[in-house]
Amino acid sequence: MKLKGLTFGLLALILLLVSVGLTGCGSKETVNDFKLVKDPSFEVENYGMMVKKGNTELLEKFNEGLKIIKENGVYDEIYQKYFGNGEGKSDENKQDKNTEASDGKVYKIGTDAAYPPFEKQEGGQIVGFDVDILAAVAEEAGFQYELFHAGWDPLFDGIDKGNIDAGISAITITEDRKQLYDFSDPYFEATQLIMVPKDSTVASLADLEGKKIGVQSATTGHIAVQEAFGKTYEGIKGYEDTPAAVDDLIAGRLDAVVADNAVLQEYLKVLNNK
Repeated sequence: MKLKGLTFGLLALILLLVSVGLTGCGSKETVNDFKLVKDPSFEVENYGMMVKKGNTELLEKFNEGLKIIKENGVYDEIYQKYFGNGEGKSDENKQDKNTEASDGKVYKIGTDAAYPPFEKQEGGQIVGFDVDILAAVAEEAGFQYELFHAGWDPLFDGIDKGNIDAGISAITITEDRKQLYDFSDPYFEATQLIMVPKDSTVASLADLEGKKIGVQSATTGHIAVQEAFGKTYEGIKGYEDTPAAVDDLIAGRLDAVVADNAVLQEYLKVLNNK
């Protein structure tokens, strides 16, 4: 997935070069000066695989495989790879790795590959936490699939029209979404965070009143900001993907970005060159 013509990896390289350039010019503030803020109003969220309402065949298989990898330790290995010490289970060409299915069916599973560390495009492959989880689950449950980048809004539209069998893309299970879609058992727990410049006085969501706030449209971060300031609040700016919002924050066009904790933590690592 590209963000304004740049891949996530290329953005990281440019940020590093810009940082060096600013430091050499004697600037006090560099692109590395960002921090994350928690707010007690942000509730715990759960991610799940999503299918069209009533189309539960794949979900049953997914839940079966998810239970197995949680019991045999594979889930923990994958989790540690992305959110622990970086050492964990990983397979090459994950979206092409499939076990033989008794019925020969291949499920079309879409994602929005612009949401690291859950999914991103790298070297012509889609990689990330969700990708590894899906591969491990499919191996244990014995189903075949094709994983492809659809984009966020097209993912929902494709499921609605029956062109996509399921979506796995850090999709939060919400009551509103459950009216239209069925979800697997939760496979990840998350919450929202606020990214702001390091010298910002923002200490809570309420402190963002009157400020420009970037969110990925139609996400739980977007909903949280709307609930705090109203749907007509002029300071909310929706983006097609989170990288574009972070890009504008770096450029000084936003005061803050609200998004899932693991995603913003990943960006902070890049911005701080860690």
